[in-house]
Amino acid sequence: MLMPREIVEPMVPGGLQSEAESRAAEGSITVAIQAEAVIYLNPANPRSGNFGQLFHDRANAPQLNQVLLTVSRTPIAPEGVYGVGFNFQAMYGSDARYDGILGINDDWISARNQIAISQANVAAHLPWLTNRGVDLKIGILPGAMGIETLDPHLRPFFSLSYTANFLVPFQHVGAIATVHVGPHLDVFSQLDSGNQVSFGGGDHNGAPAGYLGMVLHDLDDGRLSIFATTRIGPELPRRLFPHADSQMRYWNDVSVLYNPTKTVSLGLEANYLYDEGLRAATYALMGFATYKANPRLSLSVRAEIYRDETGQFTALFLGNQSFIKSVAGDPAQVVTGPGATYGSWTAGASIRPAVLQKLAQVIIRPEIRYDRSLSNTRPFNDLKDRGAFMAGADLIIGF
Repeated sequence: MLMPREIVEPMVPGGLQSEAESRAAEGSITVAIQAEAVIYLNPANPRSGNFGQLFHDRANAPQLNQVLLTVSRTPIAPEGVYGVGFNFQAMYGSDARYDGILGINDDWISARNQIAISQANVAAHLPWLTNRGVDLKIGILPGAMGIETLDPHLRPFFSLSYTANFLVPFQHVGAIATVHVGPHLDVFSQLDSGNQVSFGGGDHNGAPAGYLGMVLHDLDDGRLSIFATTRIGPELPRRLFPHADSQMRYWNDVSVLYNPTKTVSLGLEANYLYDEGLRAATYALMGFATYKANPRLSLSVRAEIYRDETGQFTALFLGNQSFIKSVAGDPAQVVTGPGATYGSWTAGASIRPAVLQKLAQVIIRPEIRYDRSLSNTRPFNDLKDRGAFMAGADLIIGF
């Protein structure tokens, strides 16, 4: 089963599918290398950076977001037969600042470009319970909620929505089981140590968390998929919240992906989060549309309304280790916004120059974006403006 954040073409036409990924369906071991570099221009030239952005926080300067190595084997097996595989994914670059796990790779490198292990798990197909069986993964797992993945070639824009930045988990250490109930229905459950924490000294509150979810897929002749996911568990550090292990965070997400034609893809995501320890809620509605003009060009638009009631979720992390320090509950350089409602509008393109495809799979994605506080607040551009205009492009090279 593919989670919404793992979906590739044709559901998200702007994606880059490498030869290694296409061979994965055969059950062979695949190796893929992918690099992404970004420049994001902000005419206000804020010294602190682009507020409300994690992975693209630097204004008016190029950055190496990630070099991603993926080695995997899909545990494909005939009906009634066991299958075994694995997934390993590691990245180097500025994105790794937000992809670390306490107790595993939170202190390897303190520079802007860091190393993170995005996935390291054993996968198995088990012919149990139903005719279609059960899939099991154990180890370091990606977050199982939301449309926009942290792998840039699996999403139509290089920038991320507020939903993807602040309302969905990034990665876990644990186990997930997916039961293939029928040809159009999968249900899954996951037990883990929390969002971006491990076990023992790497767990900031010592309590487990987990997901429950369902996927309706290949509906309407394969054009429609619906994902409904709930996550429950404590996510606050005990050193700041003495009763953190009993103060639950409730994450809820419904995502719909629909291809009305072979050239048009639509996505809609609604998310609600409430944290008992913070006594705070945040929620959002995000939608996008992508038109695949031809195999070399896709055009996309995205709109989002995002509400952070208390301002405790939306932030700009100034130091290279500020984000992972905040997860642990350590002092960190952070700019937080006031409680506010935000609107965000993005337009972009995915271009695959034919002349370059003989050397590697190349995507160039220019985009323009405007974010604005719909409340009477000024969170942008060093806390001076109600809105922020940004324009830029990324370059993805895949082998």
